[in-house]
Amino acid sequence: MLRLALRNVVERRVLFIGSLLSVVLGVALVQSSLQILLALVATPAPVEPAIARLTFEESRVVGITVVATTLGLAALLAVFIIASTFAFAVDQRRRELALLGLAGSSRAQLRRLLVGEAVVLGTAGALLGAPLGVLAERVQSWMMRERGFLPDGMTSGWPFWLAGVSLGVGVGLAVAGVLLAARRASRVRPLEALREEEPDAASGPPVRFLAGGAVAVIAVVLAAIAPVGGPAGGQAMSMSASIAAVIAAAALAPAIVPLAARAVPIGRGPLARLARAALRHDRRRSASMAAPVIVLVGLVAGQTTALLSFSAAGAEEQRRSTVADLVVTGSHPFAIDPATVAGVRSVSTEVVVPGEITVGPDDVPLTEVRRVALVDPAAYAATHRGSEAVLALERGDAVAGPGALGAGAGGQVRLGVAGVDLGTVSVVGAVPESLAAGPALLLRADAVPQAALQGADAIAFVELEAGADPDATAEALAAAGEVSTHGAWARAAATASSGTSADILVVVLGLGALYALLAVVNAAVIGTSARKAEFAAARATGLTRSQVLGTTALEGLIVAGVGVALGTLASAVSVVGVVSSTVSATGGPTVVIAWTVLLPLLGVAVLASTVATVATAHAATRLAPVMLLRGRE
Repeated sequence: MLRLALRNVVERRVLFIGSLLSVVLGVALVQSSLQILLALVATPAPVEPAIARLTFEESRVVGITVVATTLGLAALLAVFIIASTFAFAVDQRRRELALLGLAGSSRAQLRRLLVGEAVVLGTAGALLGAPLGVLAERVQSWMMRERGFLPDGMTSGWPFWLAGVSLGVGVGLAVAGVLLAARRASRVRPLEALREEEPDAASGPPVRFLAGGAVAVIAVVLAAIAPVGGPAGGQAMSMSASIAAVIAAAALAPAIVPLAARAVPIGRGPLARLARAALRHDRRRSASMAAPVIVLVGLVAGQTTALLSFSAAGAEEQRRSTVADLVVTGSHPFAIDPATVAGVRSVSTEVVVPGEITVGPDDVPLTEVRRVALVDPAAYAATHRGSEAVLALERGDAVAGPGALGAGAGGQVRLGVAGVDLGTVSVVGAVPESLAAGPALLLRADAVPQAALQGADAIAFVELEAGADPDATAEALAAAGEVSTHGAWARAAATASSGTSADILVVVLGLGALYALLAVVNAAVIGTSARKAEFAAARATGLTRSQVLGTTALEGLIVAGVGVALGTLASAVSVVGVVSSTVSATGGPTVVIAWTVLLPLLGVAVLASTVATVATAHAATRLAPVMLLRGRE
């Protein structure tokens, strides 16, 4: 059976080339991510000073998060592409499977045949992906260092046992992707499969559409209730809503794509009618070609729009919620006290350091490294509107900060700040949460010895006296640190607060877009390569090769256009959550669309689908029609 599987993979390599590439890429990324993950875990943090140790731990946690996300997404997308390839391949091989069934092959043998093909595919992918993983690790490490995801001093190696892991990953990805297709193949009825007219999924399996409808409802509900989740929850639900909408659109594609194709204005000529008829006749092929485009456009458009919109809303919220003319950022202590500069009326200084916050019972404690701000309560309340709760702050207590993510007053935490163990601290109040996040806890400035805070990040909000010259005052304040206007600081602070999420999203979207683009080309190649007899029949009835290629190109354009439209519609679901959440947080809607990213993406998606379709059709029509109709190639 394995020998037959190997021969099938070699003979039908066009069908499996997309799956092979996805396995190669998946193995390379999994191996690369494992190398970096091992290095992150094994690299020791510096012992002194305490702030450097905690900063290292912060970077380690972020790095592990990025690597784990990359690992999971690479495996998920590889399985998705392999599963879709094998499912489509089963449809294209109905007659072959039927003949095997009539020849005496049992359902179990058919399943073993397809699983054997997956083992061959996974082994080949692992052998090619493992060497590529060494190069991928260097590229991935460089990218993560550039974005601040990896701590300084981290080095990675390549343990020999990773070769075995890579082989297991390749075979595992391929087998996981083929299991559903193998089960479906074993249930094909031979006599039904041998009919001249193969049954088309006009409406698709009911379970698929029920699941798609349920996920669509979930997407709408997430977008509707996004404001209830607060700043952090609203952002998460809005971004999740677009993901759910993309999944729903892809699941419902067999029903939606042919109907949407009718509305595309392509004229009423014979080629246009022929293209529409082909899309209407084989709904599964049309849906399979449109689904990756839906995923590509919907994923990137929805996530980037939500992220940029919340970042812009966070900047506006920062500007409205803080009172200052100038903002000074630097290291504690400032070289000069900003309050002593001529023209300064008041100053609120905040020292921000990483702290170890432990919650939960003593037997199962949970410790997180989060930012903690040491402030003067009166000055902080005067600078940050709506933060009067900080006035009740006493030494030895804490107030939940704008980045507390739902932590309220009344609880207790065990706290260590800059290497100083503060023991159990009561949370006596909470300031409003912010879209731009911020420190998790606020402490009095005298809660930690000043000697432990040397070199920590410091920020001073400066109000000027009436009639003071802002430029002259800013020049004098430059001796203390970097000076910004209030508006410029608000934009920079909002960007920095969402920086980690944005950088993680860049990694995730880049990987997702790469896989989705691969799936677009793969679906176009598979869907077109199986139409040799159809193309031959069209040419035998009077169409020229150019007309056949033109019709196929038109089909590719229609499918890609419908996929772009549905992906855009799916991403619009997240916009609903963005609008309602930003209105709730800032009083006005904020929507920012990254046209410079989306427009080229739309062009690449349409171009890739069309070019792959035409190129495959060109190869499929290279022989004379009579040879194909006689069954000779």
